[in-house]
Amino acid sequence: KISGPDGMPVTKGLVIWVENPYFATGDNEVEIQADGSFELPNLAPGQYPITVLAPGFAPDQRQVEISPGAPTCDFNLAAGNPIRIEIVDASGNAIPNAYVGIGQWRGTDAIYNEKHSNVPDSGIARRADDQGVFTWNWAPNDGVEYQIGARGYDSKIVTLVAKSEPHRVVLTAPLSISGKVVDAKSGKPIPTFQVIPVKAFRPDFYSTDFQKNRVAEGQDGAYEISINTRGSTTDRYRVRIEADGYRTAFGQASLVAGDPPLVEDFQLEPARPLVGTVVAADGSAISDFQVAIGTPTTSPHFDFDRPDKHFGKAFEVHDSSSFEVAASFETQRIRVFTREAFAEIVVPPEQETIGEVVLQPYARLSGRLTQNDAPVAAQGIYFSPLIQYGLTEARFQDSFYAQTDPDGTFEFERLPPIAGSVHAYLGPWRDSPLASSQSIPLQLNPGDHQQVSLGGTGTQLTGRVVASGRSNDDFSKQWSLNWLVSRSKLAAGAPEFRLPSEPGPLQAAWLKHTDFSAWLASKPNHFVKLRDDGYFSVHGVPEGEYDLVIQLFEQPAGCLIEAVGTEVIPITVTAEQAKSKTMGLGTVEVACRSGPRPGSDMRAFEIVDRDGQVVSVYDLSGRYVVFHVWASWCEPCLATLPEIQTLLSEMPDAPITAVGLNVDAQRDQAMALAKKMDLSWAQNYLGENSDLAKQLAVSSVPAYYLIGPDGKLIASAGQWQEIGKLLAERIQPQAILP
Repeated sequence: KISGPDGMPVTKGLVIWVENPYFATGDNEVEIQADGSFELPNLAPGQYPITVLAPGFAPDQRQVEISPGAPTCDFNLAAGNPIRIEIVDASGNAIPNAYVGIGQWRGTDAIYNEKHSNVPDSGIARRADDQGVFTWNWAPNDGVEYQIGARGYDSKIVTLVAKSEPHRVVLTAPLSISGKVVDAKSGKPIPTFQVIPVKAFRPDFYSTDFQKNRVAEGQDGAYEISINTRGSTTDRYRVRIEADGYRTAFGQASLVAGDPPLVEDFQLEPARPLVGTVVAADGSAISDFQVAIGTPTTSPHFDFDRPDKHFGKAFEVHDSSSFEVAASFETQRIRVFTREAFAEIVVPPEQETIGEVVLQPYARLSGRLTQNDAPVAAQGIYFSPLIQYGLTEARFQDSFYAQTDPDGTFEFERLPPIAGSVHAYLGPWRDSPLASSQSIPLQLNPGDHQQVSLGGTGTQLTGRVVASGRSNDDFSKQWSLNWLVSRSKLAAGAPEFRLPSEPGPLQAAWLKHTDFSAWLASKPNHFVKLRDDGYFSVHGVPEGEYDLVIQLFEQPAGCLIEAVGTEVIPITVTAEQAKSKTMGLGTVEVACRSGPRPGSDMRAFEIVDRDGQVVSVYDLSGRYVVFHVWASWCEPCLATLPEIQTLLSEMPDAPITAVGLNVDAQRDQAMALAKKMDLSWAQNYLGENSDLAKQLAVSSVPAYYLIGPDGKLIASAGQWQEIGKLLAERIQPQAILP
């Protein structure tokens, strides 16, 4: 039942049981009935974020455990809160009919206002009115993310709390880059050319956007391109210049949201296109084929049927055995392929021709996925190349995918003849019928048809992980990353690593090595999923020497940074044991760090305040102190920084001291971001191996710690909403929600 503040039934609205109904598959909402009741369809047992959207009432959300025989889930809704957003330009003029999208709320995208067949109408407006004012009269009383944009302006993402006075959001002009483009030899303007925006997530990590509505056309040697950052305050932008008969060029200057217009001129070097001819393995000409190109600044996704043309170059050739590729400033990785054959070549920038490209037959891979001798249907199977190229190398983003049939079988009809690994997808924290996922490295050769058995050959290892050094029963083990790793040699075709290639024990220190993930994929291994109570089973383990790696984390809300407990356990499976049905490992004890718990005395913790002075929590007696641990590369962290800013600006006189604890390896990058975002509270730059972070037992970011005026910890959480709610309960409501 759903009722309002007066206890009367709420008769209209939606009940949603997923975090993002707009992108979820199928129906994920039901309507509230005229008597205030609702009934969800049959769902798999588990935790669900149940959200109620009812016009006139503040949205509410509750994590609900759904199981057979579970009690009814009643909601008593509070009155809605009016929020008005005045959307203006830099001169203060109203922007009529600006788009306003609803983003994150309480860590989910359950509130929405999209108009689409995926979801029913939520009743929330999507645009400002003719006066540039967006009104929502039944908003929640906590922070909601709004995505605001209008044609001709840069989009903005803001987190706002409902209040009596209107909020004002200023939209500025999009980023602008302009300049001249001339022939490097003659100095004459180039008549026509293209200007393509390139996003830099961080140094050497680029994404080039070839979509038609993003690319600008230059004429008579002049160009100007407008770039919408879509709310990003950290990504920088450059431009790429392409013209027929010239070597592609890359801008050296860049700008970020809020920067003044950039002027950059180019002198293009005349260069003939690189020409290649395509033949089959027997030397016969091939006249119908496709070409896809990956580079250090593009790195497109690759798919045989739909090569990426939005963030990479791809085209088809018909009735010709030759093709052309523009000369470039960077190395190009070129794939040429048909339905039957494939080739990949690398062309450095100084090379003047491609020459003959010989296609080889695809490899074929098939197999069967089982668990406890039973087939596992409808599971994703991935084949991944063993060689993973770095950010400064020409590359594609490869992900070859198949799905198991009802009998557990799967097949990749076309795979490049390369070294790779095959495994079933098993997310560490999502529900799955799989308890473990076997990964097998393979060397595929042209024309090969290899067959594999995943999870079906060998014994079943069972055991239970128990945490020591802290309370075991209230510490969930499902937040973990675990592998059973064979001590065998690295697979044929594996690249060179800065980790040992010969058989031997796995060292815990290797888990933090940059090569570890690729090294792991080059060995037979099983990903192991722990249950909440620590029990696990690993299926299909053949005879051999292994290391069982256990890494336990606190429940993450964003990005993992360090395990609170790590253990590496050597395991031997004999030939006789491999033939048995199960092999019990008993209890695996993992020593864990334990951070402060509610009631812990925090007065000795020291931080640097806004004036650069070292102070202790004791020195801040009488005030609420909020520690928030964040990193510049963590999107959930960046999403909540504006919410903290909003809370502090809404109640400047409240007894609250916020302290940022940044764990970036690159201090300068984090400091620049904090300055760019104009964060008004003290920031402490701890680095990767901070003693303070270890004392707090931080295992993922963001993380929040609320300390009371008496210096004792009130709560720690991975979600800002939990801390904001606790503050609202302890400080005069009008100080937070005027």
